[in-house]
Amino acid sequence: MRRGLAVVIGFVVIAVGAVLATVALGGRGDLAGVGRVVCAKEGARVVTPAVAAQVDGVHLQVVNVGKDRRYEVSSRDVPGSGPITGVLPADGVVDLQLALAPGEVEFACLRVGTGERLVALFELQDPAELWTPDRLACAEPDSGVFETDYAVEPFEKTARRALPGIQDADVLAKPGYPDTRWHGELHVVIRGEQTVGRVARVLNHGTWNLAVDACPGTGLTQGAVAETGAT
Repeated sequence: MRRGLAVVIGFVVIAVGAVLATVALGGRGDLAGVGRVVCAKEGARVVTPAVAAQVDGVHLQVVNVGKDRRYEVSSRDVPGSGPITGVLPADGVVDLQLALAPGEVEFACLRVGTGERLVALFELQDPAELWTPDRLACAEPDSGVFETDYAVEPFEKTARRALPGIQDADVLAKPGYPDTRWHGELHVVIRGEQTVGRVARVLNHGTWNLAVDACPGTGLTQGAVAETGAT
């Protein structure tokens, strides 16, 4: 049985302001720079059906008309990804910054008391190709641990020094958007145009390790001192 690296991609910035009587469109043409959603008694309404991703993710402005509500927002194109949740204050405006994958996004306003979900959809586009996926190109990755002395050096230098299976042409990059805010050190390995590995630096019983998930046949777990989740 193998245990993968848990990846949480989501950072929320909330600002509460006064009620908006109208919602102005952002961006140019049909592609908005800031997505806008209205939650009201009648349901959820998307003002911007197509939104462009920014260097730190998607920016949304949510106008809540009436009572306090909760919200849920998630990527429909990423199976298994849980929703990001929060609270919408009564007659207020909430600004969100989220590291969601490009594709169809579902925004749900939840009724107070009943929890009924009022759903609206919009398309998150990435015309500048800013998004780096963390999802591997395989369904059942191999996992391994590599011991490595901690050194004051870039993550990529440590990874290339410690992982014998990494190739010169492999690209190491942080997943998400360029300015996504991360907790911990996580990189993905891109070979060709596919994400074939995930590498994280972790402290284990006083020893610095690299924990690796990698697609079979890539050689990225070759030479591991242990297989995570092995039975």
